[in-house]
Amino acid sequence: MLIRPIEPKDIPALHQIYLDQGFDYAEPDWSKTIGGVLVDEFDQVQIFLVGRPTVEMYAGVSKQYSDAPGMKAEQFKRLDRAVVEQLRAKGYEDQHSWIPPKCRSFVRRLMKELGWVRTDGEGGFVGLLRWIG
Repeated sequence: MLIRPIEPKDIPALHQIYLDQGFDYAEPDWSKTIGGVLVDEFDQVQIFLVGRPTVEMYAGVSKQYSDAPGMKAEQFKRLDRAVVEQLRAKGYEDQHSWIPPKCRSFVRRLMKELGWVRTDGEGGFVGLLRWIG
């Protein structure tokens, strides 16, 4: 058995393994993945481990920033739109963020106003994910 980087010729095999496994998530765009495969002596893919570009987001607000809460939210949305365009231009398709427990109201706002989806977190942290591609 040989381990090698994923190659375009592997995509049909990756697709079939994906179908055979019956995974409960959308099939990735294999052409945008990076990773490796374990192949047999006939160069047939037996196992794959691939990833796709994602970005972990961080946010912060200066204590000196004194706009009214509604204005802060609008400015944050403006900044968010600009950053999403930068990320899309670089090929990212989703964002992920871990929000500390003390920022629960911010979590609700991100979900309601910007389309983030909650994921499980450890230690009270809330994980959020948003597709931007």
